[in-house]
Amino acid sequence: VACYRWREGGRLTYAATDLRAALEALDTLELPRIRVLGHSLGGLAARRSLTVEEGPALATPMALVTIATPFAGVSSARTCGLVWARVLSLGAVGSICRRLARGAKWRDIHPSASLIRAPGELGPWVVRHLHLVTEEEGHCRRRAPDGRCAKFDRVFDVDEQATEWVSDRRIERHVVDAGHGAVVMDAEPVRRVVELLA
Repeated sequence: VACYRWREGGRLTYAATDLRAALEALDTLELPRIRVLGHSLGGLAARRSLTVEEGPALATPMALVTIATPFAGVSSARTCGLVWARVLSLGAVGSICRRLARGAKWRDIHPSASLIRAPGELGPWVVRHLHLVTEEEGHCRRRAPDGRCAKFDRVFDVDEQATEWVSDRRIERHVVDAGHGAVVMDAEPVRRVVELLA
């Protein structure tokens, strides 16, 4: 297992380019296959890193796994993509978006961003794309001492995780009843992910 961590506030397109360079290095090791797993916004960068637009063909067969990835864009960032709103606000909307998204990634996550509308074509070396949609509504991340939910585990709804812009015959879409973080941290959702990967 090799973990790639992108800079939280950075552009997802830059993270995709960096990840592609790492995959090209792994490609030289003559491995039987590589699985690339991206959770949440990391799924957008992971998918982009495997497109023909990102670089030369890779020799190693690769499987892409995206979990709770907002392929339709983040609806709460919709205003960030409105050029007229940024102009009329004299740049204030851009500053607000940068602050709310904790960095420049806001440019890649709104529903009209090029990463969302034109995500690129997966290369032929990608033999499978497993997309796990999390049904996050009603899931609790942390409980208060009295048992009530202190913090819900909902980040993206099912519509934000739609794959209409990334349609490809290799996509296998599965809905998992789990919270956004729990799907990669709690035993039962992780077991379900492992079953789907088999």
